[in-house]
Amino acid sequence: MTVLISYLSTAANVTTGNIADLFRSFGLDISEGSITNALKRLKRYLGPYHKELLEKVKAANARFKDETSHRHNGENFWGWVIATKEWVYFTIERRRSHKVAKKLASDHGTDIVDGYAGYNGLSDIQRDWSHSLRRAKKPIYDFGKENENYDEYRSFVKQLSLLFHDAKIAKKKGVSKTLRNEFDNRLWKLLQTAPTKGRNFTRLTNYIMKFDGQWFTFLEYTDVDPTSDLAERSLRHVVTKRKVSQQTRGQDSMDSYAMQASLYMTSKIRGEDYMENLSNIIKSDLLSTPYKS
Repeated sequence: MTVLISYLSTAANVTTGNIADLFRSFGLDISEGSITNALKRLKRYLGPYHKELLEKVKAANARFKDETSHRHNGENFWGWVIATKEWVYFTIERRRSHKVAKKLASDHGTDIVDGYAGYNGLSDIQRDWSHSLRRAKKPIYDFGKENENYDEYRSFVKQLSLLFHDAKIAKKKGVSKTLRNEFDNRLWKLLQTAPTKGRNFTRLTNYIMKFDGQWFTFLEYTDVDPTSDLAERSLRHVVTKRKVSQQTRGQDSMDSYAMQASLYMTSKIRGEDYMENLSNIIKSDLLSTPYKS
């Protein structure tokens, strides 16, 4: 029963109240409190798995990271995701800060992240091109002031997009430190052609220069992508849950949800059945045998 409740709550994003209503429609009188308690108890079974999962994503050569807001006990918390092409680790933390980013960091491999400053100082970084190009294509200041020309700005953004396109094509022929350096130099040459007047140009070029050397890391390593889309896709499910359930209540409930969400997203990315994986973890604990994932 607990496995089914977890599936409905975590995988199907059904609210506790609606789960209770569903069971009543089948003649099962289970209160919302009992459902909540069943979900909280999963923390006991999933705790070791969740801890091991963090070590697995830390050990990966390429880690895709992102964060999203999370409401807990009426306050703003943050959900952090670390996704690889085999595993997804999700945790809910009190803050969105460099301290949390450092706690989840590894001393090797590459982190694919957006422009959030909390990631500064990680071992090796690939900044998200999707995020930067979306930012570039949505200037926030009015044109026509300070002699800033919209056509010139649009032309510069087009050249930036073409440079990224060329880099992706170049990677298909092989990766190397030399190739990374070549495109770093091409980016700097492009920046030198940018007009010096206008707040939109200044905003964009300062953003690019702030992450000097972190735009073409993907040209040095085969398994590093130029965007953190994998992390964003992983977070979509928990964002939907947030919209449906609004918030979590109590530390155990919050921790348990993060563990269940990690297992669900990992099962999904691996093409496995969530209920089967959860059942196996519970059985392994009850039989005192290690769970093999």
